[in-house]
Amino acid sequence: MPILGYDRFQRTIDFCKTNVPQFLTDAIEPLKGDDEKVRNFGVEFGMKQCQELMDGGCRFLHFYTMNLEASIVKIISNLGLMNKTRSLPYIQHTSAERQKEDVRPIFWANNPQSYAKRTQEWDEFPNGRWGASRSPAFANDNNQDEGFVSYTKKFKAVNFDEKKKAWGASCKSYDDVSKVFCDYIAGSIKKFPFSEGSLAEETNTISESLLTMNKNKLLTINSQPRVNGAKSTDPAFGWGPEKGYVYQKAYYELFVHQD
Repeated sequence: MPILGYDRFQRTIDFCKTNVPQFLTDAIEPLKGDDEKVRNFGVEFGMKQCQELMDGGCRFLHFYTMNLEASIVKIISNLGLMNKTRSLPYIQHTSAERQKEDVRPIFWANNPQSYAKRTQEWDEFPNGRWGASRSPAFANDNNQDEGFVSYTKKFKAVNFDEKKKAWGASCKSYDDVSKVFCDYIAGSIKKFPFSEGSLAEETNTISESLLTMNKNKLLTINSQPRVNGAKSTDPAFGWGPEKGYVYQKAYYELFVHQD
């Protein structure tokens, strides 16, 4: 599974509790603000990993695309694997209209270049754990009202005592909920049900507004401040290619009681 983006990479290693070699951290950290450079690094590093595996005698490589195949196509193309063919592993049809058939999905290794070309526009694959709830990946027709089904069942059981200590042993009012949101924004607790890490540095500029909103039961789960022409290298607001500028509108995404 190649590195596709800095944030995605961090989420993956946090979720899997993976130890990343220091040389890899040192290489990717300076690129984290430029998505294209991170993806290019992921391709180069992925090629290096694959070549080392093949040089070591591995006969098969298994790629996880996560429905983002572009980097993997580049890796296998640059390794020369797209051009390797072998004799047909199935009996050809005798009918005239199928005499030229040279690939079937189940035997994609017969002609990977043709398979990649024929399937690159397919969009019917499950979208995974963070995708749309209507995706067949959830397979949950009988429990549509359970909310974050694929997430919370395991999440509830992990570090339960630690969470009760941070979030409160009971939850009996909106004030109890509001306090958890405010404590997270203020930095007095580090783990939070609706966030995968600590707040971004840019959030410091709107932290007072966030605290005011959450104290008044406007429970925010996503936000960003207004930015007008910050350099892409700015330590708080910067991202994207070098010599660029960042412009963004402020927004708040939040839970609001129906009343």
